[in-house]
Amino acid sequence: MATNIKPDTIRQILNLSANADYIVSFYLNVDGGKYPRKQELEVDLKALLRSAAKEWLGSDKLNRSQKKFLETDFEKISNFVQFELDRRSIKGLVIFSSSGSDIWQVLTLPVTVPSFIKIGKEPYIKHLAAVIDQFKRYCTVVIDRKKARIFSVYLGGIEEYLGFFEDDVPAKVKEGEWANLREKKIANHIEDHVQRHLKNVADKTKIFFKREKCDRLIIGGRKDIVSKFISLLQPFLRECVSGEFLAQPALPLSKILEYSLDCEREAEKREEAVLLKKLINSEKPEGAGVVGLEPTIEALTTGQVQSLIISDSLKFSGGVCRQCHFISTYLETCPVCGRQLEHHDDLAEELIQQAINNNCRLNYIKYNPEFAKKYQAGAFLRFAV
Repeated sequence: MATNIKPDTIRQILNLSANADYIVSFYLNVDGGKYPRKQELEVDLKALLRSAAKEWLGSDKLNRSQKKFLETDFEKISNFVQFELDRRSIKGLVIFSSSGSDIWQVLTLPVTVPSFIKIGKEPYIKHLAAVIDQFKRYCTVVIDRKKARIFSVYLGGIEEYLGFFEDDVPAKVKEGEWANLREKKIANHIEDHVQRHLKNVADKTKIFFKREKCDRLIIGGRKDIVSKFISLLQPFLRECVSGEFLAQPALPLSKILEYSLDCEREAEKREEAVLLKKLINSEKPEGAGVVGLEPTIEALTTGQVQSLIISDSLKFSGGVCRQCHFISTYLETCPVCGRQLEHHDDLAEELIQQAINNNCRLNYIKYNPEFAKKYQAGAFLRFAV
């Protein structure tokens, strides 16, 4: 099941609430690393639905008709997760549902999300928006001397914007006995057409890149053609080129996606390395950063974090105060209200949720096992410590 996030997904979801009495916003961590067996995932699913049913079906928050519809929503969500969900290549699931208003939208993500249910007049999109915001949107152009194709690559999926288009580039022709005399003129004529073709593709790429608000550009083609094409791009687009691969426009879509994702991974590795170097340097005295799980939790709890950086495999145990949302890996009581902390084997989701509620930017570290082993988490602060 590929991700199905589009450029206007958030806007479309917000429009769902126009005629709805209520909307169920359902988030579920479906990561196979955390839930190797489907039965383990279903335990969390049932616990979430049971808790939501107790809160909403046993109260006067909704009228009788709305409660009947809500029961249907819970049943549809449960059936989808148990019998229809394909967890291959996804880690997060988001569903927006309102049976009374005929609303049912399923979104799949390549990263984890905290598991929770919220019911209200509007869809809860804060966490979804934060997750989407961290991903780069890539424009991939595959080009040769005559043809080109342009694609959008985002969240592990690919979409073709402009299929095969071919400019009028003449081929070399035999000129008989006059060939030697006219060879240079013919070659110049052909190269002029090639140049116009590449310029045409560059113009179309600029329009698409700006319209779709892409972040990076990947180019496929023969090395000499790619080099010429890059030279014709506007300066801002040349700076956005993050990868190249050898290909022809006729390459199957699956291969274009594969090569694009390879370039994307390499670009992410480079950016990740730069980010971590900046983070480690920011930990110096009077710097604007902290490194390590405990200092990061403390900074987040006190509202100092501007950008949270965590390993995508982060998992830690500890306690959380449901009233103050205080997190600790070693305390047993909340220092704010004095309540007993609830112990959990994995508080990573709680940490992420708090960061989003505090309007912090999220950065997942995927390609640096040393960071996951040594630090687990870090943060850039809103002000120097």
